[in-house]
Amino acid sequence: MLALLLAAQPAWAQLQFAAGWDEGWQCRNRDGECRLILALGEFGEARFVSAAASGVTFELQARKDLFAGGDIQVSRYAPPWLTHSTLAGPARISNASHIRGGGAIVRGAAAQDMLWALRQGHHLRLTAAAAHAADRQVVVEIKAAGLPAVIDQFLACAHTRVSVSWQQVSRTRITYPLDGHELSAAAKAQLAPVVAYVQQDPGVHTLYIDGHTDASGGRQHNYRLSKKRAETVAAYLKAQGLQKLKFVVRFHGAAYPVARADAANRRTTVRLQRGSDELSGAVAGAGD
Repeated sequence: MLALLLAAQPAWAQLQFAAGWDEGWQCRNRDGECRLILALGEFGEARFVSAAASGVTFELQARKDLFAGGDIQVSRYAPPWLTHSTLAGPARISNASHIRGGGAIVRGAAAQDMLWALRQGHHLRLTAAAAHAADRQVVVEIKAAGLPAVIDQFLACAHTRVSVSWQQVSRTRITYPLDGHELSAAAKAQLAPVVAYVQQDPGVHTLYIDGHTDASGGRQHNYRLSKKRAETVAAYLKAQGLQKLKFVVRFHGAAYPVARADAANRRTTVRLQRGSDELSGAVAGAGD
C-alpha cells in the first residue's frame, strides 16, 4: 500500500512516499544475486543487490518516472526513538543516478554506506525535483523497520557471492626493507584483493591495522616507524574507496616479534572484521 506522508512544507510542495505499515524488508536469492527488497506500494520498490561481479548496489525501481532527471540526493536521518547510534546526526550520503524510465541507482561504497546506515537504525531519504513540475519535489522514504529480521540472511547470501575468498583476505601481512614505510608495488598488489573483497561483502565493517618493526633501532625510533607503516597502509586503503569503514590503527614498535629474522618482523598486518566475528581489542594483530 502507498503511504503518503505529511511534511512540514505545504502539501503541494512535495510528493512523498514510503512503505505502508504492512510492508517490510524481504531477502530473496534470484538469478545468482542476493536481494534485500522493500516494497513501496504503488511507487515501486527499493532493493540492495549483491553480485560477485559488481559488489553491492542500491536500486530504486519506480513504476512511473516521477523524477525530473539528473542527480537524486540521498541522505540519512535518525527516527525520534533512536537514542543511541554510532552515526552522528542527519547527513547527506551520496547522489543516486537517475534511470530514465523510472528509478535510481547507487553503486560501490556509497551503496554500502546506505546499507550501514539502515543497519544502525537510521532511515534514508531520496529527494529530487519532480518531473513536469519544477516547484515540487519527489521524496522517497526508506525505513529501517523490519530490517534486523532479514539482514543476517542477506549478508550470509552476499558472502557466498564474493569472488575473493575470506581466507585469502581476512589477514594480510605487508613487509618492508630496513627503515622503510612506503608501500611497494608488491605490497599494493597484496592489498588489491582486500579492497575487492570489502567492496563486495557488505558484512565487513572494521579494519584492524597494526604496524611493527624489528629490534634494530631505538625504542622511540621503532615506535615512530611502526606508526608510519600502519598509517601509510590505512591512508592507502581509504584512498581506494574504503574510507567509510571503521579503521582501528595501532603501532607496536618491536614489541611483538614473530621470527628471529629481522626481515619477518618489519611488517604491517591488516585484519578484517565482518558480521559478528570478534577480535581481541587488546592483542588483535600483535602476533601476526
